[in-house]
Amino acid sequence: MKDKMVSVIIPMYNVADYIEQCLTSILTQSYSNIELILIDDGSTDDTLNIAEIITKDSNNTKIYSIVNQGPAYARNLGIEASKGEYIMFVDSDDYLSEEAIETLLKIITENNCLLALGRTLRTDGYKNWSVPSHHKYQVTSVDGVKNIAEHTELFYSIGPAAKLYHHSLLDNNFFDSSLNFAEDQLFVLKTYLRSNKIAVTHEAIYFYRVRGKENQSLTQLYQKNTIENLKNILAIINDAYNMITIEKNYTVEEKKIMYLGYINRLTEIELRVLFKANYRESGVKQATFFNIVLEKILLGSEPFILLFSESANFKKYIFFELQSFYFLIRRPALPVYYLLIENITKLQNDSSQSTFLNKIQRIQKHRIQEFYLKIFTCCSYFIKRLGRRIK
Repeated sequence: MKDKMVSVIIPMYNVADYIEQCLTSILTQSYSNIELILIDDGSTDDTLNIAEIITKDSNNTKIYSIVNQGPAYARNLGIEASKGEYIMFVDSDDYLSEEAIETLLKIITENNCLLALGRTLRTDGYKNWSVPSHHKYQVTSVDGVKNIAEHTELFYSIGPAAKLYHHSLLDNNFFDSSLNFAEDQLFVLKTYLRSNKIAVTHEAIYFYRVRGKENQSLTQLYQKNTIENLKNILAIINDAYNMITIEKNYTVEEKKIMYLGYINRLTEIELRVLFKANYRESGVKQATFFNIVLEKILLGSEPFILLFSESANFKKYIFFELQSFYFLIRRPALPVYYLLIENITKLQNDSSQSTFLNKIQRIQKHRIQEFYLKIFTCCSYFIKRLGRRIK
């Protein structure tokens, strides 16, 4: 096993406070046959200088310094530069357990797999805790071998970290640098689809840093720029559907199960947050957001019809909240809001339709009552003021 080289790819951007712990965790691994590839993505702090000092005695480290082009471009550069039989990605503000690479390499070779996945813990630098969705869906709770068609809970670990990839999974598989949000999901999806067996361990091997509000990572800022991020997510949904559909190693039913499993995860984790963020936007931005979603329904595109009609999490979270949070919809967005609710409702089964339509009628009735109440309140106020002046 020790003859197998592992290339560890780390894109870096303004992480001077964290890069030492990250690199030290790589350089002190129990497994030593490691190629370390660092790509400084145009840092404006001391990240590059610190990285050079820490790795100065390492004989198998490559450092690239490029103009800022985003993590996808940096990871792709790392893939092209790598020589290892296996590849691992680590974010520059995170770190590994001491035996992370040895553990993953052991289970990937023993089970004759192309992909291995370990447990991720969140950390703030003082304490560690489980990733809520990983714990909820038991992503890595039990050691063993899984495949994505039967274990769609693996989609809740759709980031590139905490995994060891055989280099063959990366052939003609790159990160989409045109996306600035969730750019890594299609990459991981393709590796899942190409792996008929995925080795899983419950051992914690990866520590994902949760930063404070004043120094948040890109991932923790994804709920901002809601309209642009919504467009990215919808593009990813369409690409994911096409990617799954063209796979030849799965049945039609398995493809549908995988697609619904993926969009259930996407709905619960990303799409739901974007909808919630939109409720805090201005009326014009709310209307633009709803119009983008409505357009997908009216076009009748299969990926989105399945999302709106058969995704359990879309109904459970977004559609329910879309109706429940009606009082947060600003007046300029109300017409398209009602149209969106109406068109999503039409895609539901008969029993759901009557329930949802009744709820919409109650919402509209309540809106009318609110309107007349405001008029009554204003009139009462002015009548009182007028009465005081007459006296």
